[in-house]
Amino acid sequence: MMMDILSPSFHNGHKFVAKSYAASTTSITTQGGIAPPSPRHSMDEAMLQKVIVAEKKPTMTIDTAVSKKTVSFPFKSPVVSFNHDPSGYLVTKLQSLMYWEHPSQSAGMLLSILGGVYLTQFYSLLYMSSAAFTLLTAFNWVYVNLHFHSNRILSGKSANDIAHPHKVTLAGQGERRTWITEDQVNHSCHMVLNVLEGIVEKLMKLVLIEDSRQSGWAVVLSFVLWTLASLISTKSLVILMSLVFFSAPRLYLEHQVKVDRYLTQQRENLMAWLKEHQKQQVILYQFADRAQTTALSFASVAMRTGQKLYDQYQKKSKPIGDKPLQ
Repeated sequence: MMMDILSPSFHNGHKFVAKSYAASTTSITTQGGIAPPSPRHSMDEAMLQKVIVAEKKPTMTIDTAVSKKTVSFPFKSPVVSFNHDPSGYLVTKLQSLMYWEHPSQSAGMLLSILGGVYLTQFYSLLYMSSAAFTLLTAFNWVYVNLHFHSNRILSGKSANDIAHPHKVTLAGQGERRTWITEDQVNHSCHMVLNVLEGIVEKLMKLVLIEDSRQSGWAVVLSFVLWTLASLISTKSLVILMSLVFFSAPRLYLEHQVKVDRYLTQQRENLMAWLKEHQKQQVILYQFADRAQTTALSFASVAMRTGQKLYDQYQKKSKPIGDKPLQ
């Protein structure tokens, strides 16, 4: 009997019975309204409810990649008719390119300029044109012959029954009278003349100073190009101008507020320095004027004193008893 009481199974069973008895008495007293639940039990329930609420509380995950707003600065060029205002049309198209209104067109133009300048730096135009003709013609020759012979061998057709792979293009060429029509030539000549007319008109306005500000900027830009052309090669100058033309206006458009604020601050600093410098110049001018006045006064006094001393010397040096000879 004593061994049974000291055995571990007896203790475990005793604990289980004690826990079940406490739980049963608590539930009975709570239902009967005899006694409130124990503080320990209420604290456990409160903690459990807090844990459940914390688990059910939704969490907000902010995606930094999505939350960042990409501010775009689109440029919308005005609609200008080429026939009515050729120079305005050209200016509008240039602004559309340099402000990247249509990114594909601006990127294509920039890559074409840079690629052409880079290739002509090592190869001549004759070399590139002959290479392009050779590669294109050789590729089509291989393609057409493979098409004919593969169909003849695999399908067993004769050469007359096999359609040419460029049949549609060749048929269209046969139907048309010529590749370049008179209307196309007239339209191209009219467009070129309008472009030249617009360029000449703009140059005349700049040379004859229709707008003083625009002519001033044109003179500054022309002087910069003149100086750069004497220092670097023409191809390097074209590359530099292309990069500046396609990057500086767009960067200014995107950071216009910061750039304008910085320029305004620097202008204010320059004006303040000029005012301070002007004050110093005024003080120096006043000091120089006073020094000049003082020097002139001393010079006049010295001249009068010298004249008096000279007159006195002349009177003293003249003989008193001289008589004329008879």
